[in-house]
Amino acid sequence: MILKPRWKLAKTYFCLAILFFACLGAFAQRGLEALEEQLSPQDVAKLAIAASAELKYENSLLELRGGAWVLGLREFLPRLTVDTGGDERLSTIGADSFNKSIGLSLSQTVWDGGKLWLTRSIESLDIELARQDLRRKTAVLVESALDTYRALVSARERLSIRQTSLDSTLEQQKILALELSLGLATESDLLDTDQRISEMRLESASATIDVQSAELELARMLGLDALPGLREKLILDGAPAIVDSYRLEALAVARSPELIAIRNAYMKKKTEAEMQRQAWIPSVTLKAGAQASGSKFPLTRLAWTLGLTLNFSGPWMSGSYSLSGGKDSITDTTARSNVQAEVLPQPQAALTPRNMALALELETGKLRLAEESLRRSVQAGVRKYALMAQKRDLIISSVGLAESKLTLMVVQLELGKKTRLELIEAQIAISEKKLAFVDATAAFLKAGRELEKMADLSPGQLSEMTSIPEVP
Repeated sequence: MILKPRWKLAKTYFCLAILFFACLGAFAQRGLEALEEQLSPQDVAKLAIAASAELKYENSLLELRGGAWVLGLREFLPRLTVDTGGDERLSTIGADSFNKSIGLSLSQTVWDGGKLWLTRSIESLDIELARQDLRRKTAVLVESALDTYRALVSARERLSIRQTSLDSTLEQQKILALELSLGLATESDLLDTDQRISEMRLESASATIDVQSAELELARMLGLDALPGLREKLILDGAPAIVDSYRLEALAVARSPELIAIRNAYMKKKTEAEMQRQAWIPSVTLKAGAQASGSKFPLTRLAWTLGLTLNFSGPWMSGSYSLSGGKDSITDTTARSNVQAEVLPQPQAALTPRNMALALELETGKLRLAEESLRRSVQAGVRKYALMAQKRDLIISSVGLAESKLTLMVVQLELGKKTRLELIEAQIAISEKKLAFVDATAAFLKAGRELEKMADLSPGQLSEMTSIPEVP
């Protein structure tokens, strides 16, 4: 009587659990199908970066360098030192002595002529250069993955065109064989068609191999066991965006990774030259110390010192001057001074500022030439992009004309003015034009991606750089 209600309750929970996992599986399957429909160029870039162990390692190293640079702020803070000691002497003639001491010293650089700040600026620029180098490596990896992605899109499109052409030719072969049996075609026409079909099957098999190779390569680069579907398609009637060359040029000059790296190298040389010009400025350090000593605890003898040190260094002379004062005990007051100097420590260093100036001049020239080269590259890339679009549009028009001609040829075939072999050749010619369209579209997309790389844009962002059409 008591177990029966519990059994019904357990049975209800069990059914609910089965229903929950069934729904969860259904949602997971729908998510997988959605993923298979949504692998875009942006997804390819993210997956390629996530699958690269080398990029992860270098990014971790870069984060560690950044953390070390932040911790280096400690150089601006005072240095505190604590020391303890004991001195025990056993004498065979006089009295034994036992002495203990505890000391505290503080040192703070008051002024160093900005050397520490400039040194940290150089370290920061080195980190930024390493970051730009990592960005270039990432861009190379992403571009390789995108090239493989679009090669796969093109390969699949080529395979589809060849397979469609082969299927159409096989249908025409059947009709041609029937016409031969009725005496409406010749044996030579059928043999020519068979030979052409053999060639088309070989081309289709080669296209299949290209698709499979591209799929395996892309899956390897993305770290996937199975390759999802691809979102990007080659659309025959897709109108290209007209690029605003002036806006793109300004964006490229501001965001180009190569130009940013050259600017950082220029700033590093400029900072190094500034640091070398300020090398002669003396540094001022304040030092303070206190000590308690005695033969036993509590220590009763107290002493303290306070001093100032001036250090200078140059190619012709270097040295230091220190001044300190304090008390050794309640009754004893001390004052100390010290001067050290070295003549001609490094006379060859007198030429270093000139070397720095020449290096800075070289980097300035590199920066100017890089900006001019980038501007010319953007303008040339925009023209190439427009020409690739025109070429693609001309091929589209050519395909349309060829299809219209094919329609007319079908009518002429029914009237007996054309042979079926000529119709087959016309269909094959259309497929060849469509293959040329695939190549032209791939070149068009590649030209667009080159412009995106110049301005450090993500894949697909070039469409945002549009303008009113200009007369070439």
